Amino acid sequence: VCIVHVWCVCVCVCVSCIVYVWHVWCVCVCVCVCIVYVWHVCYMCYFQFLFCFIRFFLYYKIFFIFFCIIRFFFYFFLFYKIFFCIIRFFLYYKIFFCIIRFFLYYKIFFCIIRFFLYYKIFFCIIRFFLYYKIFFCIIRFLFVL
Repeated sequence: VCIVHVWCVCVCVCVSCIVYVWHVWCVCVCVCVCIVYVWHVCYMCYFQFLFCFIRFFLYYKIFFIFFCIIRFFFYFFLFYKIFFCIIRFFLYYKIFFCIIRFFLYYKIFFCIIRFFLYYKIFFCIIRFFLYYKIFFCIIRFLFVL
């Protein structure tokens, strides 16, 4: 589990770096595109402005798809985190039941010891009454003689 966790963290860090670099590159491209659009608006006629506007919406769609991909990666990493929280919960749950099982066996063990202790006391009492009876039989026999 430890090796898988380290591997997943490495993959997450690499993907995060790639996404960050890609985001910086896209921001630079977006700034350049905005500068080009401003130039078109300032120096071109109305129709050229209209075509630039259409082109802007086309780029907007491309960036929208890119941000959907980023959102997918965000949800994927969120799911990955939730998944490992669930695994951790079941691991703690298993440890908790191991502790409960240990105390249950511990209680059963002491019940067995207690049983043998009572058993020994019971047989000591029986032995005492048996010796007591033999003792009085011997005394009675001696008195009869």
